[in-house]
Amino acid sequence: MNRTQRLRLVLFYCALIVLAQSCASLKQSSLPAMQNGSHTLQHGTYQRSYYLHVPPSLPPNQPLSLVLVFHGGGGQGKGMEGISGFSALADKQGFIVAYPDGVGHRWRTYPEATPEHKAVDDVGFTSALIDQLSQMFQIAPERIYAAGISNGAAFSFRLACELSSRIAAIGTVAGALSGLEASHCKPDHAVAVIDFHGTADPIIRYDGGVVRGAENAEPLLSTPDTITHWRQIDGCPSVDQRVALPHSTSADTTSVEEQASEACKGGTAVVAYTINDGGHTWPGGPQYLPVVLIGKTNRDIMATDLIWDFFRRHPR
Repeated sequence: MNRTQRLRLVLFYCALIVLAQSCASLKQSSLPAMQNGSHTLQHGTYQRSYYLHVPPSLPPNQPLSLVLVFHGGGGQGKGMEGISGFSALADKQGFIVAYPDGVGHRWRTYPEATPEHKAVDDVGFTSALIDQLSQMFQIAPERIYAAGISNGAAFSFRLACELSSRIAAIGTVAGALSGLEASHCKPDHAVAVIDFHGTADPIIRYDGGVVRGAENAEPLLSTPDTITHWRQIDGCPSVDQRVALPHSTSADTTSVEEQASEACKGGTAVVAYTINDGGHTWPGGPQYLPVVLIGKTNRDIMATDLIWDFFRRHPR
């Protein structure tokens, strides 16, 4: 090969590199505007749905974090956008958010026992959704996270148990791990956990037991037992003392205590926020139903900001 041929070959490869970079940049810049909104995904016999939010601008040629946010029982994905505020934070921080919809407005939070529930396959749907979004966007496989409230929080615990090869960390609000799922929970990888729960939650009680209105369902562990279980799974060597966080306003009768376990397996951590006198609510979020029905919302912290900061510090 002479000098001219070598030069042409070098120029050819340089052109390929530029083209690849341009395509990646196009993928990051043009797809978001087209892909925002409601979408469907066929999984098994069910056509599943989710609401997708992509920031108006994304860093070019850079792998992106993905946060999956799961609604509570009776809810839907779009409603979680307003409760959690994750979309507004994604616009500031530059990550993708998907709000999936559960079949029948709920998530199966422990191993399926009936053919009907096996056909729903929420864990398999979540994995398929990750696959679809990874084809649409340049998702960093080590930065895929799950968060949720109530039934969605319980399902996030299940994902940490059964999909730990893909989920790096979870953020759970007003939820708990069922005793049945806890007995089956043997994740392949350590998963970091940040949890928020009110001591006056009238629906999923801080002290555990059956969910209000679902007396035939599998009992849930107490919040302390749920957190202890995860500290054991993640091999956390120690537990910090509870620390009372600053209180911002006298009109808010709730208060917050933080207890952290750092330096767990694989660089994970388990952090628990106890909301004294807090209800079945998202700290810092809207009082989405009257206090008499769901209890009080704490205003000292913003769970969304704390969850994202925790996720950012704990890739897989």
